[in-house]
Amino acid sequence: MDRFEIIGGHKLEGRFSVQGAKNSCLPIIAATMLVQGETVLHNCPDLKDTEVAVSILNSLGCYTERQGNDIYINSDVNLENTIPEELMSKMRSSIMFLGPLLSRNKCVRIYYPGGCKLGPRPINYHIDAFRALGAETYEEENSIFFKNFSAPPREITLEYPSVGVTENIMTFLAVGQGDEIRIKNPAREPEILDLQNFLNSAGAKIKGAGNEEIIIKPVEKLHNTEYNIMPDRIATLTYLTSVAMCGGDVIIDNAVPEHIRKPIKLLEKAGAEIRDSYGIRLISHRGIKALGKIETGPYPDFPTDAQACFSALMSTSEGETEICENVFSSRFSHCDELKKMGADIDFRDGNAVVKGVKRLKGAEVYASDLRCGAALIAAGLSAEGRTKVYGTEFIDRGYENIEKVLRKIGADIKRLS
Repeated sequence: MDRFEIIGGHKLEGRFSVQGAKNSCLPIIAATMLVQGETVLHNCPDLKDTEVAVSILNSLGCYTERQGNDIYINSDVNLENTIPEELMSKMRSSIMFLGPLLSRNKCVRIYYPGGCKLGPRPINYHIDAFRALGAETYEEENSIFFKNFSAPPREITLEYPSVGVTENIMTFLAVGQGDEIRIKNPAREPEILDLQNFLNSAGAKIKGAGNEEIIIKPVEKLHNTEYNIMPDRIATLTYLTSVAMCGGDVIIDNAVPEHIRKPIKLLEKAGAEIRDSYGIRLISHRGIKALGKIETGPYPDFPTDAQACFSALMSTSEGETEICENVFSSRFSHCDELKKMGADIDFRDGNAVVKGVKRLKGAEVYASDLRCGAALIAAGLSAEGRTKVYGTEFIDRGYENIEKVLRKIGADIKRLS
């Protein structure tokens, strides 16, 4: 069985550039369906999820080619109106193809998306949004049809600032006719701004991403474009927490501090020294302090995708930290695995209470989702002895060659079959 084997206890030192953002690349790949001509995307991480996203484009009739971290896409073809169920089931973010495909084809059939098991992830927010935009929908077995769009309203207010729903509405409305349309209470994540910037590079007229309101003026068509995907803020946090746990001095050259201000403040509160004049530099002498309480929430609050790695960080802190997960109800699978390594974690009122121990010990642990796997690797890097992390297929969904990056900064980690 594939696994990562780690000999812990090494300081991490050096510098590198972090991969392109998975959570930005996926919706942008989907949005290329709106472009009449060729799109060139740079800094696309070579991940299982980006591979699935490109396969979805191919299944719909697009032409694609990957050269290293560049992807060439031509969507100036007649697109199919159904995404194959097999591909939808492989990735939660497959729902991102709904908006642009609906913009191209006014009758679309989708299946329920798959991905990591993080608790209830209903797509009702997406369905409700498109109904509000004038769609008729009906279900058939495990698929949903969208068709017969009327003119959209001048304004739509989201019940919850969902990243996926915001992206779907942006890509659906970017091309068309009519007056400006405003999205109230949109998601404000940096990935939303990246999507806006990509669409505008192809001729869209969208403004306000990252704020309380996004304004879209539909345009007749989008043209050829070339675009560079932003750095991955969650991968950045994974590496920063690993250095904080192990001790060391690491520079991530292309990291964007503004994307992770709240987690950076928590890392500093925990005892790490951070400098962010050029990229991000973290210096740690171990001796991590407890943070009292961490609560996840929509941006700019603490990101749910960083919760598992911070749980691992707090497992060797001096004191007690309560982890409150407010986004995905079942995102604590890493806790039982950390306990195998000697972590002291209990649950209170649905929250994880982490009491720091002096040192974790190597063990055999199993990743059940992407961020769980990243947390277990971080824990193994700081643990005493050998750690075997199984579930590489989950980790490969979001981290490009994570073992190579970590070896570059001094970790003793290898991938074995």
